[in-house]
Amino acid sequence: MKINSLDELQSQIFLTPCSSCARKELDMSLRCDLGQDECLYLVKCKNCNTNYVIGAQTKNLATHQPVMEDLLSILTCSKCSSTKTELGFACELSSKVCFYKITCKSCENVIKEYR
Repeated sequence: MKINSLDELQSQIFLTPCSSCARKELDMSLRCDLGQDECLYLVKCKNCNTNYVIGAQTKNLATHQPVMEDLLSILTCSKCSSTKTELGFACELSSKVCFYKITCKSCENVIKEYR
């Protein structure tokens, strides 16, 4: 998966199931009226109304695209020693945060999360 824009982030959100109801009905919006330096990225499930925020590391990951591609090519899973990794996206119910994560394709071990 490439991460190169807000559009790519939004397309990943559309493909991600809600961790509360398991439906793929997440929608992203920006709140720029809160008096903060940066806009707040909000995600809401249209089905169950569960709210999430996009983690700061996930928002900033687009600026690190070349580094991420290099990292994915050299990472080794600590659980099974496979070098087959992929970048994925998830929303977690307990923390109410959506984030990118690097997962081992062989054993599905989560190697790193960017919250």
